Amino acid sequence: MFSAPNPAAIKAALAITGHLDGETRMPIAAASDALIAQLSVALASRIAESGAIA
Repeated sequence: MFSAPNPAAIKAALAITGHLDGETRMPIAAASDALIAQLSVALASRIAESGAIA
């Protein structure tokens, strides 16, 4: 979550889980493809461990 210096990672994680549409506005830059891939893996791992994200 702290891989980006702005809330892009949080917004991307919320988009991956279906809570947001993933759109960002300036000055927030969109998360990189690499960061989105990292988040997807981390969130999938969390779901596999506990059955939920929270």
